[in-house]
Amino acid sequence: MTTTRSDYTAALIEKDLYLLGAVFSSIEEQNINMLKTDIMSHTGVNLTTIQQLYHITETDVDKLHSYEKEHREELYKYVAESIIRHRELRELVKKYNVEYSKAQYSKVLGIILLISAIVYLFTITFYVIPPENVQLVNTIGGMVIGCTVQSMMQYFFPKNPPNKNNQ
Repeated sequence: MTTTRSDYTAALIEKDLYLLGAVFSSIEEQNINMLKTDIMSHTGVNLTTIQQLYHITETDVDKLHSYEKEHREELYKYVAESIIRHRELRELVKKYNVEYSKAQYSKVLGIILLISAIVYLFTITFYVIPPENVQLVNTIGGMVIGCTVQSMMQYFFPKNPPNKNNQ
Protein backbone atom coordinates (compact mmCIF):
# COMPACT_ATOMS: atom_id res chain seq x y z
CA MET A 1 0.00 0.00 0.00
CA THR A 2 1.43 3.37 -0.98
CA THR A 3 0.92 6.54 0.93
CA THR A 4 -0.24 9.87 -0.41
CA ARG A 5 3.23 11.25 0.18
CA SER A 6 4.98 8.59 -1.91
CA ASP A 7 2.36 8.95 -4.68
CA TYR A 8 2.97 12.70 -4.87
CA THR A 9 6.72 12.16 -4.81
CA ALA A 10 6.57 9.59 -7.63
CA ALA A 11 4.28 11.76 -9.74
CA LEU A 12 6.48 14.84 -9.31
CA ILE A 13 9.64 12.93 -10.18
CA GLU A 14 7.87 11.47 -13.22
CA LYS A 15 7.29 15.07 -14.37
CA ASP A 16 11.00 15.93 -13.79
CA LEU A 17 10.15 18.04 -10.74
CA TYR A 18 12.87 16.53 -8.56
CA LEU A 19 13.16 19.32 -5.99
CA LEU A 20 9.41 19.37 -5.32
CA GLY A 21 9.50 15.57 -5.18
CA ALA A 22 12.24 15.72 -2.54
CA VAL A 23 10.25 18.23 -0.52
CA PHE A 24 7.09 16.12 -0.73
CA SER A 25 9.01 13.05 0.39
CA SER A 26 10.44 14.80 3.46
CA ILE A 27 7.64 17.16 4.48
CA GLU A 28 5.60 16.60 7.64
CA GLU A 29 1.98 15.60 7.17
CA GLN A 30 0.61 18.83 8.66
CA ASN A 31 2.59 20.93 6.15
CA ILE A 32 1.59 19.11 2.95
CA ASN A 33 -1.64 21.06 2.55
CA MET A 34 0.21 24.34 3.23
CA LEU A 35 2.68 23.51 0.46
CA LYS A 36 -0.15 22.60 -1.94
CA THR A 37 -1.88 25.91 -1.12
CA ASP A 38 1.35 27.86 -1.62
CA ILE A 39 1.92 26.18 -5.00
CA MET A 40 -1.69 26.93 -5.98
CA SER A 41 -1.39 30.61 -5.01
CA HIS A 42 1.90 31.11 -6.89
CA THR A 43 1.28 29.01 -10.00
CA GLY A 44 -2.46 28.41 -10.24
CA VAL A 45 -1.79 24.66 -10.51
CA ASN A 46 -4.17 22.66 -8.37
CA LEU A 47 -2.45 19.68 -6.69
CA THR A 48 -5.20 18.89 -4.21
CA THR A 49 -5.54 15.28 -5.33
CA ILE A 50 -3.09 12.85 -6.82
CA GLN A 51 -5.28 12.47 -9.93
CA GLN A 52 -4.96 16.19 -10.62
CA LEU A 53 -1.19 15.89 -10.37
CA TYR A 54 -1.03 13.00 -12.82
CA HIS A 55 -3.21 14.87 -15.33
CA ILE A 56 -1.52 18.27 -15.35
CA THR A 57 -0.59 19.80 -18.69
CA GLU A 58 2.86 20.73 -19.98
CA THR A 59 2.05 24.36 -19.23
CA ASP A 60 1.35 23.44 -15.62
CA VAL A 61 4.62 21.49 -15.48
CA ASP A 62 6.43 24.60 -16.75
CA LYS A 63 4.71 26.67 -14.05
CA LEU A 64 5.86 24.16 -11.43
CA HIS A 65 9.41 24.32 -12.83
CA SER A 66 9.21 28.11 -12.44
CA TYR A 67 7.97 27.66 -8.88
CA GLU A 68 10.96 25.42 -8.18
CA LYS A 69 13.35 28.02 -9.58
CA GLU A 70 11.74 30.93 -7.71
CA HIS A 71 11.63 29.10 -4.38
CA ARG A 72 14.76 26.99 -4.84
CA GLU A 73 16.54 28.35 -1.76
CA GLU A 74 13.53 27.81 0.51
CA LEU A 75 12.94 24.31 -0.85
CA TYR A 76 16.62 23.33 -0.49
CA LYS A 77 16.66 24.76 3.00
CA TYR A 78 13.58 22.75 3.94
CA VAL A 79 15.06 19.52 2.56
CA ALA A 80 18.36 20.18 4.38
CA GLU A 81 16.56 20.81 7.68
CA SER A 82 14.54 17.66 7.19
CA ILE A 83 17.71 15.64 6.61
CA ILE A 84 19.24 17.09 9.78
CA ARG A 85 16.09 16.22 11.78
CA HIS A 86 16.22 12.66 10.45
CA ARG A 87 19.89 12.35 11.39
CA GLU A 88 19.21 13.64 14.90
CA LEU A 89 16.30 11.23 15.25
CA ARG A 90 18.46 8.36 14.02
CA GLU A 91 21.13 9.26 16.60
CA LEU A 92 18.51 9.36 19.37
CA VAL A 93 17.25 5.93 18.34
CA LYS A 94 20.82 4.57 18.39
CA LYS A 95 21.41 6.00 21.87
CA TYR A 96 18.12 4.54 23.08
CA ASN A 97 19.03 1.11 21.70
CA VAL A 98 22.43 1.21 23.44
CA GLU A 99 20.87 2.26 26.75
CA TYR A 100 18.16 -0.38 26.40
CA SER A 101 20.70 -3.14 25.75
CA LYS A 102 22.74 -1.97 28.75
CA ALA A 103 19.62 -2.10 30.91
CA GLN A 104 18.80 -5.59 29.64
CA TYR A 105 22.36 -6.72 30.34
CA SER A 106 22.15 -5.32 33.87
CA LYS A 107 18.89 -7.12 34.53
CA VAL A 108 20.23 -10.45 33.27
CA LEU A 109 23.43 -10.04 35.27
CA GLY A 110 21.40 -9.14 38.36
CA ILE A 111 19.19 -12.19 37.99
CA ILE A 112 22.24 -14.45 37.56
CA LEU A 113 23.92 -12.98 40.65
CA LEU A 114 20.74 -13.28 42.70
CA ILE A 115 20.19 -16.91 41.69
CA SER A 116 23.85 -17.68 42.40
CA ALA A 117 23.55 -16.13 45.86
CA ILE A 118 20.39 -18.09 46.62
CA VAL A 119 22.03 -21.34 45.46
CA TYR A 120 25.09 -20.60 47.61
CA LEU A 121 22.96 -19.86 50.67
CA PHE A 122 20.94 -23.03 50.04
CA THR A 123 24.14 -25.04 49.73
CA ILE A 124 25.71 -23.78 52.97
CA THR A 125 22.43 -24.23 54.81
CA PHE A 126 21.59 -27.79 53.84
CA TYR A 127 24.96 -29.44 53.15
CA VAL A 128 27.63 -30.52 55.60
CA ILE A 129 30.66 -28.26 55.60
CA PRO A 130 34.04 -29.63 56.64
CA PRO A 131 35.20 -28.03 59.93
CA GLU A 132 38.36 -26.53 58.39
CA ASN A 133 36.24 -24.53 55.87
CA VAL A 134 33.56 -23.23 58.23
CA GLN A 135 35.27 -19.86 58.78
CA LEU A 136 35.72 -19.32 55.03
CA VAL A 137 32.11 -20.35 54.30
CA ASN A 138 30.83 -17.98 57.03
CA THR A 139 32.86 -15.09 55.61
CA ILE A 140 31.68 -15.70 52.05
CA GLY A 141 28.09 -16.24 53.24
CA GLY A 142 28.19 -12.88 55.06
CA MET A 143 29.50 -11.17 51.94
CA VAL A 144 26.79 -12.82 49.83
CA ILE A 145 24.03 -11.77 52.20
CA GLY A 146 25.47 -8.33 52.91
CA CYS A 147 26.41 -7.34 49.38
CA THR A 148 24.97 -9.40 46.59
CA VAL A 149 21.47 -10.09 47.87
CA GLN A 150 21.07 -6.61 49.31
CA SER A 151 22.34 -4.94 46.11
CA MET A 152 20.13 -7.02 43.84
CA MET A 153 17.07 -6.49 46.02
CA GLN A 154 17.74 -2.76 46.06
CA TYR A 155 18.18 -2.75 42.27
CA PHE A 156 14.98 -4.65 41.53
CA PHE A 157 12.90 -3.12 44.33
CA PRO A 158 14.19 0.44 44.87
CA LYS A 159 12.92 2.42 47.82
CA ASN A 160 12.47 5.53 45.66
CA PRO A 161 11.70 4.50 42.07
CA PRO A 162 12.92 6.96 39.41
CA ASN A 163 10.41 9.63 38.47
CA LYS A 164 9.34 9.13 34.84
CA ASN A 165 8.51 12.84 34.47
CA ASN A 166 12.10 13.91 35.13
CA GLN A 167 13.63 11.64 32.49
